[in-house]
Amino acid sequence: MTTRHFTLPTGDGWAAAARSADATPFKRCAIYTRTASTAGPQQETSVLHAQRATCLECIRRRRPGWIALPTRYEDRGLPGLGTERPALQQLLADVDAGHIDVIVTMKEGGG
Repeated sequence: MTTRHFTLPTGDGWAAAARSADATPFKRCAIYTRTASTAGPQQETSVLHAQRATCLECIRRRRPGWIALPTRYEDRGLPGLGTERPALQQLLADVDAGHIDVIVTMKEGGG
């Protein structure tokens, strides 16, 4: 089984990237969200919710046959460098176990 990592770009590149990804029907999609914010739990929750909502929109409107899995893979207040993030480790374990076909995530920052 091949897992495709699909990162949503910001701005005008969003629609083009969504059209270029594999459109094979019935893909099980995991949504990974992360925030490095130290502003507090309420703001972190808001950021994670917004990321998930955008990913769900991509899955529902742009990718016929893709199904969002209910498991929430969320890492709060952790830096993006490295892989020492609990939710990311669980996500990778679920990919290795064959439970996930596509990972949908938001790209932070402008790089």
